[in-house]
Amino acid sequence: MGRAAKSIETATGHPWLEWTEWLEGQGASALAHAELARLVLDRIRQLGIERHASTGEPLNDGWWAQTIAIDYEHDHGMREVGQGHLGTFAASASKTIQGTLDEALRDWLDVMAGVTEIDGVPLSEQPTTSATEKWRYWRVSLADGTRAQVDISAKQVAEGAPAKAVVSVQHSKLESADDIPPKKAAWKALLSQLNLR
Repeated sequence: MGRAAKSIETATGHPWLEWTEWLEGQGASALAHAELARLVLDRIRQLGIERHASTGEPLNDGWWAQTIAIDYEHDHGMREVGQGHLGTFAASASKTIQGTLDEALRDWLDVMAGVTEIDGVPLSEQPTTSATEKWRYWRVSLADGTRAQVDISAKQVAEGAPAKAVVSVQHSKLESADDIPPKKAAWKALLSQLNLR
């Protein structure tokens, strides 16, 4: 069973075995990633899954379709853990902190002020930021052709409780699985500085 199987079951309300058996019946193991993700997205919509089965919040069906496709690929040897659909790898890390989206972004910018390299690889450009109603983003390219993106989202809290945000980093376009641990460690070290200022 893939790493995300339990969260998939919790989100969709359907057992992972049910997803796997249905996908195998559709010949999913012979599909490219994009086709597989589209197939899953169609199935989510056919089943009428519009809300997270556990929280009741609106379901981001495109994101969950990708998650189901990737976990299926892991289970069937179509993809190594951490490997993207183009054959490259990605390292990820996250931390939940106190604050609103804008406060979390400001805190992250404070942490990154003066940082010129990640795990010994120089940044190749000035980082950029952007925002939507529900997200804040920070992105940068590195000299080795890899990219890093930070996604900041609000964490659901009890009514009247202080705001919290989830700061998630993904470092993509890594060449091998061996690159994941050092990159993950480097980003975790930076994330650990959040809310300490």
